[in-house]
Amino acid sequence: MIDMEKLFIDNEDIKLEAEYFESSTDQTSAVLVAHPHPQYGGNMYNNVVSAVFNIFMSNDVSCLRFNFRAVGNSTGTHSSGRGELSDVKVCIDYLINNKKVEKVFICGYSYGAAIGCSTVNHSEKVIGY
Repeated sequence: MIDMEKLFIDNEDIKLEAEYFESSTDQTSAVLVAHPHPQYGGNMYNNVVSAVFNIFMSNDVSCLRFNFRAVGNSTGTHSSGRGELSDVKVCIDYLINNKKVEKVFICGYSYGAAIGCSTVNHSEKVIGY
């Protein structure tokens, strides 16, 4: 069985529901996986997001998936991209500051891809999209 940490990441007064898998061999790199549009049923358990997340886990790659604000157990309200952009940035910061990740790769599906690609310049530790 694969061990996964269930957690909440703070974004000011909002809590983002997330799951983190830590590699047993490389804790310095991680993939951040962002889901499709929340207002069309997108969440971190979307079939594509789950398949990608499971592939990373089965290949022992550290990865974090999360629910944008107002999705699942995340608090807050949908904000047409502005707040969701901030959600991705705080997840990047969480990986860098709390998990001591040196290299972050962003992987998104649909809406998650659009929001994710807008954050590649957030940190020099984001190495790809």
